[in-house]
Amino acid sequence: MDWSQILVILLAVLFAIFLAISIVIAVLILKLTRQIKSITASTERTVHALEGSVKAFNKTALPMMAAKGIINQLKKRPKTKERSLDNEQE
Repeated sequence: MDWSQILVILLAVLFAIFLAISIVIAVLILKLTRQIKSITASTERTVHALEGSVKAFNKTALPMMAAKGIINQLKKRPKTKERSLDNEQE
């Protein structure tokens, strides 16, 4: 057996090993891609659900804040009237 035949056999074995490793890596990458796709879909559903909740919260929060501001203003008015009445009585 000459060196050229040994070299050809060695290269063929190395190529077969490289091919097997490449196939395994490709399968693992496909599995990882599927997992990423399912995580992305789940995250998208969660974001849409939260978006709806935030919209509902905004619809109720703005009127509540406005009502709170009006109530605070109304609470301040009687106090100023009472003070002015107290000052007038003195």
